[in-house]
Amino acid sequence: MADLASITGMVTAEDVPIAIEYRSRRTFSGVVSACVCSICLVIIIVFSTVQRFAGHSPVVWGLEAILTTIGGIFTYALWVIIHKHGEQNIQKNTEDVTIRMKIIFLWLFGIVNILNSAINMAINCDCIAKDGKEQFPGDQEVSIATHIFEIIFNTGQLGFISSYSPYRLKSSTFLNYGISTIILTHVIRWFRTLFASLLNNNLISIKNESNTFRNNCFWTSELSSFRKEIEPWIEPTLTEYSLLAVSLMLRMWISSEEKAKETSNFSIHNERTPLLNQASVQSLNSCVSKGISTNEHSLQFALKNSSVYICILVGIMLCLPILTTVIMASAVQTYTYHYQLSTVIVQCVFKVELFTIILLAYFFFYKQYEEEMNADRFNSSRFILILCTAGSIAYSTFGLIAGFMNKHAEFHAVASALVVQKLFEITCIYLQTVLILQSSSYNTVRLKTFSKGIPVYKIYCVLFIINITMWLVNSYMGKDNSRIMSVETRFYGTYYWRAVHDVVFPITIFYRFHTAMDIYQLYRKYETLHTLRDKEI
Repeated sequence: MADLASITGMVTAEDVPIAIEYRSRRTFSGVVSACVCSICLVIIIVFSTVQRFAGHSPVVWGLEAILTTIGGIFTYALWVIIHKHGEQNIQKNTEDVTIRMKIIFLWLFGIVNILNSAINMAINCDCIAKDGKEQFPGDQEVSIATHIFEIIFNTGQLGFISSYSPYRLKSSTFLNYGISTIILTHVIRWFRTLFASLLNNNLISIKNESNTFRNNCFWTSELSSFRKEIEPWIEPTLTEYSLLAVSLMLRMWISSEEKAKETSNFSIHNERTPLLNQASVQSLNSCVSKGISTNEHSLQFALKNSSVYICILVGIMLCLPILTTVIMASAVQTYTYHYQLSTVIVQCVFKVELFTIILLAYFFFYKQYEEEMNADRFNSSRFILILCTAGSIAYSTFGLIAGFMNKHAEFHAVASALVVQKLFEITCIYLQTVLILQSSSYNTVRLKTFSKGIPVYKIYCVLFIINITMWLVNSYMGKDNSRIMSVETRFYGTYYWRAVHDVVFPITIFYRFHTAMDIYQLYRKYETLHTLRDKEI
């Protein structure tokens, strides 16, 4: 295969009609996928909520299995075609320094997804060995076949996305429908999770004759109890895997940069460059050519790294309140009123700290840089960010309503603190998302005010540490939601709140991961701009 790095993918004036045709193809396949998604959603709703059919319906289960199988076929077909004809099917995409980190986490999430399917297969095999009760004849065998196709689909996704995520795929009819089907598969699997959560938490009333699946061997096996114990860890990861896979597929497919243009004012090293390794050979040669000694350059590099380490430590110190919450929740057996009040106050303090850091980022951001009028603001990554922002704000709104509507006088202080916490949380989510969206077009240095105040890239470094810590903490806290979120549990009821948590909270977790990656990209961007500006001075 030809060297992929040599593929430029530039679109010239002669290619404009072709580019328009590509967009038309993507639009048509996108509309078809949206229509199919709507039809599948209606099928899932009908056969999950109508009393006559509600339960572990073979229709819903079969629909997911068919789409997973088709998605797996498209995944491997696209992988083979692009591998054999790479020069004709891929183009250079805009560089993303977080690609390698995203791929690492995609593999982690994907392996958990594959293990989940393997555990389900083991339960089915155990039921066959015990001649356990089935919902219909051949239930266990068909379920095993379905899980095999799930594993095939997920392994294909890991290989295909890992191979070509840094590139943009050239539009074609087969590719458009293939990627549309793959994305549709991930969406339908999430819808299936949504209604399964509603059903398992008794929020959908079903008739007794439709309730046979609850006595199915799959749910009553001894191995099922083990799966229930690890379910709070697995379920959010499955949603995060689908969201991350979809975001990377969209980047490969509908990235708005039809030509892989480089920003005129700065350049970023390739994604292999680690967080603190900015002393490249080119930088060293530049310093030598300007008469700067190697010792002076080493001193500048050490001072620069020292400031970055300080930013990391500041971020860790600011995360102490949220880390304290996790320790309290894990160490205490009985979560009394005293601990509930302490937890919500500690989280309030943390949200105020985050709000302050975001305001500082805005202040120095507008002070040190100005907007480029012709900069492109929208791409596929931004679409996923906006979607996750909406999910995160929706989840916080549930808590806000629970705090406002609290009628228990003994929990008035906890509810009031929760309202304050959620208001700051919603504000921080909104401001942080807007900051990320706007930063793509602010690439020009303000010469008069650039050297005044804290360099904005250092604040982005602190924000990166905070968001990655919140992602890790939220992933851990998911299993203790009923204890930590006592006001919500009391207001909505255990089953209702558990269903909301199971469906929406994984989106909140992924929002923290996504924003951490975006902010790291901005950190690298503005650090490079700052370094280049210092060299000019």
